[in-house]
Order: sequence, then structure tokens, then C-alpha cells
Amino acid sequence: MSAVLAVVVGVAFMLLLLSLLASAVVEGMAGVFRLRSAMLERALFAVLTGVWERRARRPSEASTDRVASFFADPTIATGSPKWLGKDFRASYLPAEHFAELVFTHYLGGVRATTETVHGRIGAMVAGEHATIDRVLTRLWEDAGHDVAALRDRLERHYEDTMNRVSGWYRRRTRWMLFGCGVVLAVGFNVGLLSMVHTLWADSAVRNGLDAVARQTQAPGDLTTNLANAGTALRHASDLGLPIGWGNRSAPSGAGSWLAAVIGWIAVGIGVSFGAPFWFDVLGRFVNLRLAGPGATRAGTPAGTGARAGAGRTPGSDGRDDPVPAPAPASPAPAEPGPVAAPAGPVMTRFDPSVHGFHFDNDFENQFPQPFGSMHITTYGRCGGMVYAGLDLYRTGRAVPATNVLPADDSPLARYLLARLFDSWANASATRFLTLTMADDIDLDHTTRRELAALYQRIDGGEPAPLGLISARTLAEVGYCHQVLAVGYERLPDGTVVVYTWDNNHADAMTTLTLRPDRLGVVSNQRTNPYRGLFVHTYAARTPPDDLSAG
Repeated sequence: MSAVLAVVVGVAFMLLLLSLLASAVVEGMAGVFRLRSAMLERALFAVLTGVWERRARRPSEASTDRVASFFADPTIATGSPKWLGKDFRASYLPAEHFAELVFTHYLGGVRATTETVHGRIGAMVAGEHATIDRVLTRLWEDAGHDVAALRDRLERHYEDTMNRVSGWYRRRTRWMLFGCGVVLAVGFNVGLLSMVHTLWADSAVRNGLDAVARQTQAPGDLTTNLANAGTALRHASDLGLPIGWGNRSAPSGAGSWLAAVIGWIAVGIGVSFGAPFWFDVLGRFVNLRLAGPGATRAGTPAGTGARAGAGRTPGSDGRDDPVPAPAPASPAPAEPGPVAAPAGPVMTRFDPSVHGFHFDNDFENQFPQPFGSMHITTYGRCGGMVYAGLDLYRTGRAVPATNVLPADDSPLARYLLARLFDSWANASATRFLTLTMADDIDLDHTTRRELAALYQRIDGGEPAPLGLISARTLAEVGYCHQVLAVGYERLPDGTVVVYTWDNNHADAMTTLTLRPDRLGVVSNQRTNPYRGLFVHTYAARTPPDDLSAG
């Protein structure tokens, strides 16, 4: 590799690392403050009234009973934390869903006749702010008074508006990335000019950084990005790049400070392009190792799709999940390239009717409070059952024959509780929190990227623990769930079926289905889809000799 190309690769790699950190910060802010929900809220309010307001439910001269009923519709008004002071929570609304809401609240219902729609539109008074009234009047004339044509035109009008709003949101996000990039550049003392100088002058640093860059994984979810970027930055610092303040790389003198400021601003500009951009740049120059296997079966690429889930939370049963499932949505952006589907399912040797416990996950856990005599009650030991079942499977031991829930003071129940705590203490368990705070589209993207890891585990003959996300707020994290994936099947239309042992349903093979044209993960054992899933890390442990249930 020439010196010039090596410098380009090194700079792109460092900008990728800082972009990953900046993206994690921006994603965290977007999740906590529901920035996408706020953007959609304001956009919908502008579409309906012509007024750009901070909160759609705030009383104003543009507010009407129809606008209020639109935003109060139970299909989008899903509630939110009180400290946010918001009632609107949807972060994505498909065009067909918007059209249904307009028909419901403005035109007499989704099955309104031509006479009803014509009468409603004729009675509309297009005031100063009545944007939707004017739009409906114009579209009704353009549609030739045909209800189906009106619906199509209304959906296209909404999609055009949302495309403009999405562009505005991306521009705002770029400014946020720029600000985070400058802060990170100053905080880590990473200047573009000093990086270029060091890489050009020191071949050892160039070669070492190239070796680190070849191990870089594609951008993933917030937790993965933070871990990958932090590790790589430490490697880069160890190689001798001018990073940090407590060393000779800190600026000294007016000229040095001026160069540092220019370098920091340049880094901020670079970070504003985003991590995917810099990963793509690196991919054009070096042979990066992408996340997931290149091929898992003869002649069949690993591909991507979606992971599967069905249950409750780290330690609950998932059958009375109060969190509404995401509405069906337009297809998520496709993952790289279409892939050929293998013929039939790919299965491990784990048989739920043989290797899974023969009782349902109906545990009730009592934990004493720090003060007083009251107890905190939680339900289920799903993570403990997954871990313990894998422990027994890997050591070749049979699960206890009992089909009755073991007593809480029995060795088996105590072991399941201990393994539940182990599953919570695992570093990947933090993803229950970070993915809960993600919006539906970002979570769907993460879920589909996780398929590569799932395929790799299953193709290697190993069952894969899955964390299933159903919560939308941190207060509801307890309604997430853990199951064990024991096989998968990829269908020609892009649908992915994951075969699982769900400890809520003893002795049964359960399925999780992900379709290419819908958000969420559908379980064959519950009504509401899960929002998403991830591959949970498993830490092996030798089971005790005594696992009696009584």
C-alpha cells in the first residue's frame, strides 16, 4: 500500500471511529428525547393545519376538534413518560395508515361512500390554516370524485411531504453530528492535520493502523458502536497516533493551537458525513471484515434478514404484555443484495421436547426491599431457563423429568434464579435498555443485522439465546423476554422463520417470523409482535449435580 493510500485509509478509519461515537451520542439523544417522534408530530400537525408548532396537542388558533381527535387516535397515541410531557409517541406512520386516519376523522370513515366523502368535502371551510381541507378539496377534484383515486392521491401527497421533512431531519442530524464531532475532537485532542502529519511521517503507525482498520465492523446499534469505537481508539493511541492531552501531542504555541483548531473543525466536518459513509470509504480501499459470515452453506451467502422473538422481559412470562405492538409499516431499507434461500430449515440438535424444561415459565420472584417488610415481585425466569437449558445441553446431561413448576427452595429453582442473574449481568444485557429506547425503524435495522450472527451460530450447530424487545420505555423493560433459537429457515420471498424453544411453552417448537415488508417479529404464540430482537451472549457454567425440583 502506497504512503498516500495508507494516509487516506488511516484518516478515514479515525473519522469512522469518531463518527461511531458521535452517532451513539445522537442516537441516545434521539431515543431519550424522542426526536423522531417530535419531528413526525410537528410534520403531521403542519400537514393538517398549515402551522409548524412544537407540540401538536397544544391549544392554538389552528387547533380543531378534528385535529385533536386525529392525534388522539389509539393507533398512534400510545402514551409516553410523564416527564417528557407528551402524549404522541409514534416515530413512523405509513402513508396508507395516514390515509385511513384522514378518512376516519375527516371523511366519514375508512369505508365512506362517494356521497359521504363528497358531502364532507363540500362542507369544509378552507380557512387561513385549513391546509388539509384545501388539499382534500383539490385532490377530490383531481380524482374525478373517485374514492379509491382520492386515497391514492392522498397517500402520494403525504409521502411527498414526509420526504421533504425527512430531508430536513437529516440536515438537522448532520449539524448535531458536526457538533458532537467537534466536541469529541477537542475532548480526545484528535486533529486532522496532526493525524495526517503522523501517518505520513511514520510507516510503523501507518501499518499498525491499517491492521486495526481491517478488523473494523460495520456500524451497528448504540452499544456495539460504543464498544467497537472505544476499543479501536485505544489501539490507535497505543500505536502512537497523536491522541489525548497528557502527552507531547497537546498543542503548544500560537501556531500549534491554530493548527489544532483547524484540525478539530475539519474532524467535525468529517464526522457530519456519518459512520456509514466512512465505512463505505474504507471498504473501497481495504478488505474490511464485514459483520457476519461470508457464506454459511455451500453456494449460499449468509445474507441478512431479521431476527425473531416472542416473550416478556429478563424474567417475565410475556403473555400479558401491555405494550402495543408497532403497526405494520413499509419495508425497511433492504440489506445488501438479494440472497438465495436454502432449501428447507437449518436446525441444530436441540429439541425443545427433549432438551427443554418440561414446565412453563410461571415463576414468581420475591425480593425484599432495602427498608420495611414489603417485597418487590417480578415474574418469570426466562433468561435463567435459557442459560440453564444450554448448560445441560452442552454437558450432555438430561433436564429434570418434572413437568411441575419446581418449588422456590428447591435446588433446580435456585439454579434457574442464579442463571437468571447471570443473564442480567452479561454485558450484552444492556441492549435490552438501549434497544428499548430505539425507535421502530432503527430497531428493525438492528434486528435484521443480527441475523448474520444468528445464522453463523446455527450453522455451526450452536443454539443461540435471543433477547426479544417488546418495551418502548425503560419502565416497561421487564416485559422483554429471552428464548433460545434452535434453527432458521429463509424463504424465497425474503421471509425469515426462526425456530425457538420458548420457555413459556414447554415441550413445543415455537416460531418467530420476520417479513421483508413489515416491522416487528411475529410469534406464533402471542398476538402482538415483538418490536425486535438481538443475539444474547451466553456464558457457560457447569450445572450442580443436584437439580431436584422438590
